[in-house]
Amino acid sequence: FYAGAPLVDKDGFRLGSLCVIDTVPRKLTSEQRDALRTLASEVISHFTLRKQKEELEESLKAHQEFFNLFNTSTDIQCIMDKEFRIELINRAVKTILGHQPDEAIGRPIWDYFPEESRESSLKILKEGIGKQQRAFEIETPLFTRSGNIKWLNWRLNFKQGKWYAGGRDVSDQKQVLAKLEQLSLVASKVSNGVVISDANDKVIWINDAFETITGFDLKDVEGSRLRNIILKGADQNPVIAQLDTLMDKKQSYEIDLLMTRKDGEEVWIKVLNSVIFDAAGKIDKYIRVIININQRKKAEQDLEILSFAARKSPGGIVIRDVNGVILWMNETLETIIGYSSDEMRGNTFGTMLLGEDTDLTVFNSAIKAVAENKSYEVEIKIYKKDGTPAWVWVSNSPLFNETGTVEKQVGVMVDITERKMAEQQLKMLSLVASSTTGGVIINDSNGNVEWINSGFEKITGYGIQDVRGRHLGDVVKGELTDLNIIERTRDLSKNKQSFEVDLLIYRKDGQPLWISVINSVILGESGKVDKYIEVIIDITSKKKVEIELIAAKEEALQLNRAKDMFISVLSHEMRTPLNAVIGMSHLLLE
Repeated sequence: FYAGAPLVDKDGFRLGSLCVIDTVPRKLTSEQRDALRTLASEVISHFTLRKQKEELEESLKAHQEFFNLFNTSTDIQCIMDKEFRIELINRAVKTILGHQPDEAIGRPIWDYFPEESRESSLKILKEGIGKQQRAFEIETPLFTRSGNIKWLNWRLNFKQGKWYAGGRDVSDQKQVLAKLEQLSLVASKVSNGVVISDANDKVIWINDAFETITGFDLKDVEGSRLRNIILKGADQNPVIAQLDTLMDKKQSYEIDLLMTRKDGEEVWIKVLNSVIFDAAGKIDKYIRVIININQRKKAEQDLEILSFAARKSPGGIVIRDVNGVILWMNETLETIIGYSSDEMRGNTFGTMLLGEDTDLTVFNSAIKAVAENKSYEVEIKIYKKDGTPAWVWVSNSPLFNETGTVEKQVGVMVDITERKMAEQQLKMLSLVASSTTGGVIINDSNGNVEWINSGFEKITGYGIQDVRGRHLGDVVKGELTDLNIIERTRDLSKNKQSFEVDLLIYRKDGQPLWISVINSVILGESGKVDKYIEVIIDITSKKKVEIELIAAKEEALQLNRAKDMFISVLSHEMRTPLNAVIGMSHLLLE
């Protein structure tokens, strides 16, 4: 016997049947059939309850896991009603603000806000709700339990009359940002350029001073390596290898570079590079400070030229402090006075170079000029270390510092013994030579002028702007200048031979001038010409005397020839009548 009732749930799913089985044939009454159906419904109810229990257990487990996640979050997570009263909040409120979760529940979140922040935040939220906005992100300060301030970044959502909020502690980031803002403000106001590059050395930020120095703005350099922008021909530039070596060491460095501005002008800069590492010890940023040292570099180049001129100058040069103590002197001065630099360094000249024929009046005038912080030029007879007398021309100039106080004295001494001997024979030349200073010219290996002293300008009237980069002969030659001499001297220079010539030149104002040119060839280590140094002396007066002597000699020769002619004519005129008288006398005698 078999009888069954189907097991069908409320959704119509057929799960099986509840059946009755017997070995004896039977017949169910209607009451028994209803009872079977009722029993089948009870079975379905049990199945449904068991399923709901399992689903509820799963749901509870999921909710517990969610609550654990909610409660273990490092950010503050909370649920508030529409009036912002806290209904649920996680344990992060204790970590961040120092409040227990139970203390916070039921309180308005605004209790933890400073008044100004409360009003501004509430205004933002109300305006957003009025515009049907449901999601918000704001940063606000909150009071901690100890009364300190913490900054939180809030993400809020409004759903079904409740606020769901998550607040992340950004106090450290705020402090870093505040410091960065201060640093950015300082960096943007300093006169030096500042460049920040990422770990791949790609520029991400520059200050205003960088644009002033280089002419490049952020659009020009952002995302590029700085070297590729400011170094001309970066691919072939030899400085790149040096920079790569420095960067490979992952150390800070400083280097002087000749960069090309955006407008094409070349400018010298000093680059101070600092490497910033992250917590893992990897490079995070490169910060470079760019300093314009163009003026300093030009000054160094001028100083190098002057230093070279001082070392190779045919005149002696000495540098002394304000008290006259010798700090440095060149080799020429050692030769002139006979004392070495080591002997004189730290000492003063005093009276050690004076002798019996030294003009003390001249010496005392120089002492007085130094005491009055004035320059002076004198010619005086000195005595060398071995007692040998020598005539020297001495020029001394005080160097003043920013406060107007004398800091150093620079003296020039030229051995003029030979000139003095010549002056004894030529008084006029002595007068001219004693009132002028020699000109000094430094030429490069091609004979182009690089530098002149003030004496040259005084003699010729030409300044450095007039002669720089040009052959001196091309500048000073004129109508009566002997061009053959100029060509001959150039040939001698090409053959590395020094020379001394007299030449008629013309001043800048067109006035002719005779000068004596003394040329010295300076060779480099390779034996090639490095520099030509020329000293010019105004010998116009000397030449004038020579011309007068030649004219006087020519006049004397002409008078002598006239005398000889007169005597010859007179002799002839006298012999002609006498011959007749003598002849007649012989005839009468016979």
